[in-house]
Amino acid sequence: MTSLNERFLTFLDNEKPVPDRRPVQGTLAIVGGILTLALCVGIALLWSKLYASSLFPLGLWLIGWGAAQLVQTQREQGLSVRVREIAAQGQRVNGYLIRASDALYRPGSKKHHCQVLISFQPEVSGDREYMQYLAQRWAEQTTRREHPIRYRRQKLPLALTDGSPVYCCDLFVHPGLLSAGYLTSAILPCVAEFGDKGGIELVPYWLLFPYVESPLSQHQQV
Repeated sequence: MTSLNERFLTFLDNEKPVPDRRPVQGTLAIVGGILTLALCVGIALLWSKLYASSLFPLGLWLIGWGAAQLVQTQREQGLSVRVREIAAQGQRVNGYLIRASDALYRPGSKKHHCQVLISFQPEVSGDREYMQYLAQRWAEQTTRREHPIRYRRQKLPLALTDGSPVYCCDLFVHPGLLSAGYLTSAILPCVAEFGDKGGIELVPYWLLFPYVESPLSQHQQV
């Protein structure tokens, strides 16, 4: 029987991405912007600077828009590689919900941010009442919401955790990976890289069987 990491990698390999036309569109926009600027120069030299100046902003906009498409595509490709690394190397952990975007409590088609507590010590991570108590305490102590940063991880004070290493992690969740299509549980199945720093990803609920409960079988409501 395959491991959870292997099933996660297979899921990533079998995803059918929507054809991405942004690299072609970005390249065409940059070329069009350069040609527009060249046309501006020609019109200014041979005819009227007034007409040339009206085309100049368009050329700059085309170049800027095209460059933005290429940069965004490159970032997403790098993120896909990073997700595969986490899926291959990460340990199975429970993420205990601290707070979440309101959008995660209803069906949707985009990823949204939440914060979870994790621990790599099985006796700590498996103690649901204790971890949910810590999540509540940490939520009370950190009422100011920070701007989400993917894979940010903060170690809780040892005085709060009785000396056990527990981490607060930023996690981005796609509702389609949850069994109900939105948040129904305070416990999220994840894989996370070991240590004070590292990535964390939500595990699609259908990959869990028969190892752990699916989110719908957990009755804690958030």
